[in-house]
Amino acid sequence: MPPEEKTALQRYLPIVDWLPKYDWAQSLRYDVIAALTVWALLVPEAMAYAGIAGVPPEVGLVTAPLALIGYAIFGSSRHLFVGPSSTVAILSASVVAPLAGSDGDLYLILTVWLAIFTGVFFVALGLARMGWIANFMASSVLTGFMVALAIVIAVGQLDKILGVEAEGDNVLQDLGSMLEQFSDWSWPTILIGVAALASLFLIGAFLSKLPWSFGRHAGGDRRLGNTRVGGVRHPCGR
Repeated sequence: MPPEEKTALQRYLPIVDWLPKYDWAQSLRYDVIAALTVWALLVPEAMAYAGIAGVPPEVGLVTAPLALIGYAIFGSSRHLFVGPSSTVAILSASVVAPLAGSDGDLYLILTVWLAIFTGVFFVALGLARMGWIANFMASSVLTGFMVALAIVIAVGQLDKILGVEAEGDNVLQDLGSMLEQFSDWSWPTILIGVAALASLFLIGAFLSKLPWSFGRHAGGDRRLGNTRVGGVRHPCGR
C-alpha cells in the first residue's frame, strides 16, 4: 500500500498493516530459520557489547530482544537488522563512568536512564521529521570518529586477551600499563585469543569462495527488493 494511502495508525504502527497479510503457511518456516540465525549472532554480540558498556552480560541478553520486538511493531523496513552497537556501548560507558565512579549499582541505574532518555529523544526527533540533520555530518568526520572508536574498543579489550588489568585514563596510558605488565601476560589466553581472531579472518576470506557457501547454494539471490536474502526470508516475511 502506498504511504499516502495508509492511515495514521498504519504509518506509526506498521505491524497493523503487515500482520493481517502475513502468509503463515509460506513464510513461517523461513522466519524461524531467520530467527535462529539472528539468535546465534545476537547472544554473543549482546554479551560482548554489554561488557564494553560496563554492565553485566545478562543486561545485554535481557535488553537485546526488546529492540527486535519493538522494531517488529514500529519498524517499516523488511531488511534492517536491529541489535546492539559497539558505538552506542562505548559512548554510554564514556558518559556514565565519570558520573558513577566505582559504584556499580549507580552505574547500572545511570546506564538504564541514559538509554531511556536517548530513546525518548530520538522518538521526538523522528516525530518532528528531523532526519535531515544527518546531512550536515561530514563523511570525513564520521570516518575519523569510527576509526578512533575502533581503536578505543580494541585497546579496551586487549587486556582481556593478555590476562592483565589495564590502568589508565586514556588509550596510551592503557597500552603503557599493559606493556609494563609484560611478565604477567597469560600466554595460554593470548594463544586462544589469537587463534579465535585468525579463525574469524580466515572464515571471512575463504568461506564465501567455497562452492557450497550459503549464498551460492541458494542461487545467489541477494536482491534487496526480494523477500529472500541468500535463500532465507527476512524476519516477518514482509
